[in-house]
Amino acid sequence: MLIAAAVLFALAAVGGLSLAIFFISKKNPPLALVVGHGIPAATGLVIFLIWYLRNGTGGLAAISLGLFILAALGGFGLFVLKNKPLPIILVHGLVAATAFVLLIIHLTH
Repeated sequence: MLIAAAVLFALAAVGGLSLAIFFISKKNPPLALVVGHGIPAATGLVIFLIWYLRNGTGGLAAISLGLFILAALGGFGLFVLKNKPLPIILVHGLVAATAFVLLIIHLTH
């Protein structure tokens, strides 16, 4: 179950990197790409949350989940903002990437 969440987060990361390219070039990304980033991320988060509520392991899993929740809140904020400030985009991506690394470390130990 947790591996499925990790795969979905990896797919979301690819979409996030694609979105970053649009924002860096100051172009608006297609809505399909935005949704294609958000849906796997949100689905991964729900799966992770269900897994965590069933297993309640604490440690890296808890930190990773908390960071993914923060990243999701930031992502939702970016979705509703008309102006997307680069610092918020960077923080959103760095928090999500950190959460993903911690999840992978948890899975491999």
